Amino acid sequence: MDFWLLRLRGGEVSRGTPPFRAPRLRCAKCGVEMSWEEASYIRISEGRVVAYCRACLAEDLRAVGLRMV
Repeated sequence: MDFWLLRLRGGEVSRGTPPFRAPRLRCAKCGVEMSWEEASYIRISEGRVVAYCRACLAEDLRAVGLRMV
């Protein structure tokens, strides 16, 4: 994995340096278009970008018994 970023209410955590910044991202779950700053989760690996919006990330966290803090 080249880069990942997780953005929660209290701040953000990331690993690596993004090789590029796509101007617009699309949520992998619901398809909503968002900016880099609006995405709650971004992963870039081998040139492929996977992003999740805040609502979808919160839903997936709840499904496994976690919550955003």
